[in-house]
Amino acid sequence: MQNDRVAAGFEMGGAGVEARMAILADTVERNILDLLRSQGWTGRIAENNLYAEYIVVEAQKGDLTKKVALLYSASTDAGHLRALAETVDAVHTNEHSFGVRRYDLATGRSMTSVNDFGTTLVGWNKQMAPQVQGRPIRRRPTKQRRLVAEDPYAAVWTRLEQFSSVNVASKLIAQRIREAGKEPVADTVTAKAEGLAFSVRNAVDYLRSTPQESLTKRIISAYYGCMSLASAEMLAAPAGPASLDDLESFTKNGHGLFTLNTTPGDFGALGVGVLASGFFMHYANFLGADTSTFPGDRAKSPEQVAARPLRTFCTLGDLLAAVPEVGDLVASATGAKLRWVAPIPAPRTQMSGFSAMNVQGSSYLWLLDRSGQITPEDIVQEGWPIAELARVDASDPEFVRTGLGRGGGIYRCRVDHPDASYYSDVVPIHRSAFMDGTALILPPLLGLNTYRSLAFVTLYALSIAARYMPNTWRRVEGGDQDHNLAVVKTLLSVYERHLPQEFLEEIIDERISAVQPGSLY
Repeated sequence: MQNDRVAAGFEMGGAGVEARMAILADTVERNILDLLRSQGWTGRIAENNLYAEYIVVEAQKGDLTKKVALLYSASTDAGHLRALAETVDAVHTNEHSFGVRRYDLATGRSMTSVNDFGTTLVGWNKQMAPQVQGRPIRRRPTKQRRLVAEDPYAAVWTRLEQFSSVNVASKLIAQRIREAGKEPVADTVTAKAEGLAFSVRNAVDYLRSTPQESLTKRIISAYYGCMSLASAEMLAAPAGPASLDDLESFTKNGHGLFTLNTTPGDFGALGVGVLASGFFMHYANFLGADTSTFPGDRAKSPEQVAARPLRTFCTLGDLLAAVPEVGDLVASATGAKLRWVAPIPAPRTQMSGFSAMNVQGSSYLWLLDRSGQITPEDIVQEGWPIAELARVDASDPEFVRTGLGRGGGIYRCRVDHPDASYYSDVVPIHRSAFMDGTALILPPLLGLNTYRSLAFVTLYALSIAARYMPNTWRRVEGGDQDHNLAVVKTLLSVYERHLPQEFLEEIIDERISAVQPGSLY
């Protein structure tokens, strides 16, 4: 009887029904089946109802099976809708608008456009791979300031140098305290402002003239300039130290780092460890890093290094491999495993691109690994809110589009951000004028949860090598370790340009965009 009614309906509709079902079938292929395949599901058309003009797709992934119905029109007969409600998990209509939700009284269920099938699919994916609670990351400033100048580097320094004035520093300190919901106290503002002004003046003295100096002096100046800017960052923050006296108490126990030369003459093998005292430990605490496992004493042998807590000791080579701006140089010089990935929206899905940001608080990304040596465990241990992590097969046509070439690798993942608009609000995205795109850094040490803290430790290790390891440093400048020279020189150029801007952002609590006139971005 039902078949007769379907046939009769088709005959009555004639070519019109045939045309509408063809449109529906094309929409199913492009908006449902293709999306299912891109998410690792298998899909097939389970029912093609000509009379009611809908198609049912059955999807399967692992042990989970789901069904979705696509209606040509939301005005489908209530009887068919009630029948569908008992057999499918979701209903969508062939109306191409986003977020328009219709409530069907016949079934008590809502229907949305097929353009919103991505939202349905994310919900299914979360049944298989539940949402992950990631570690909190340091909040980025929300206000933005755009600097336009022929020399953006000089423009950044001009904004920094103004805080060498105690009067200007006082106004900033008071403003930030008010923005934190508190009333400024005159003595507190004065003490913090004097410390901020002193720290900025020190940073200017160390960093402004470094490009014209010798390599060794540039390294030492860059390190102490970085320490001065870190001091300025802490003093400018309402919750930071109250005065220079507090900062002095941080440095009474040293810099909070140590080195161990386990392989004499090998520049990249120079070991660097963190300590539970000294300046860096306090700075890492200020940045929100977990320093509870920082050891209290220095390791003096490889055996003692092996007994230390995980990720409290690494090599200079590991630190250099975690700097995205010199990744190609490191790969050419040493072939080391690069400790960063480049996130891009996952292609061929409705959840990629700008529209990806609002799919049930989740975004799908590809993580490009230039060296092809990063393991899933490397990514998982960072504690990011990532699920569905899987390697993309090199035979995938989209793999070629990335331009990775041989040796590279790609991971695909879901980043959950239910309380934020963008995935960049829940993972520590690194941006730089020296990079095409962005990066997620896999720091080799605990406590390096920001780019500037990574720079601090890296510059410390370089300064030790340049000052106290003459044999190794001689070989870097013109011997069997000279393959590292281009890496070090380029790294310094990046730090000298990028670090002042990053610290300025933290000091004034505003994002900075420093560009030349006529720039689009």
